[in-house]
Amino acid sequence: MSLVGKIKELAIAVGAEIKALKSRILTLETSRAVEKKYVYRTPKGASWLNGNSYIQLTRIGNLVVAGADGDSWATISITPPTDANFNKLPKRESTVDGKGGTWLQIQKPNNSGGFQSNFIIPEGFTPVKSTYGMLVNDNGIPVATVMFGDKENQRLMRIHFDGMGSEARGKFPTRLLRLGTCSWITDDNPPQREFNNNDGILQIQTVKKG
Repeated sequence: MSLVGKIKELAIAVGAEIKALKSRILTLETSRAVEKKYVYRTPKGASWLNGNSYIQLTRIGNLVVAGADGDSWATISITPPTDANFNKLPKRESTVDGKGGTWLQIQKPNNSGGFQSNFIIPEGFTPVKSTYGMLVNDNGIPVATVMFGDKENQRLMRIHFDGMGSEARGKFPTRLLRLGTCSWITDDNPPQREFNNNDGILQIQTVKKG
């Protein structure tokens, strides 16, 4: 092959390498500029969440942020814990260090008019360790806590009020409630598919960074 031919061949090879390098750089820049956001909402009819109220979990990267909405003025309401409701909806009363408390357990509806166990936090959002958020009234005064359970605690959600028995339950606020800042780290693999059923609503969105 002549010198000119060799130079042309080398130029073609270098051009191909440059093109491949540009393609890899573009792919890397695109992956850095785009990220997945996973948004989960508790299902309609979840126990103790009244009306259209729901708890929402939003994941970007390994960070999950909890929020709540669905009622008037971006609040939530819970089903009044009357004796009748308390007898049929999932709950627990207990005494810890001599102080009584009531847990209202948020669970998924099933197809038989009841509720499905405790696994309401879907895979992909599980806290590394169980986490608590503050529930406040319309004046911003703390009135209860919300627990988000890790795997050991069966990925549950439950609302804790102080006090036990009918008298205590009659004093629990049930409307115009807001969830304070609450976030955690998850080491779950990201969800792979969307769903909209008795497990809740999960949407996967693409967001641009920067």
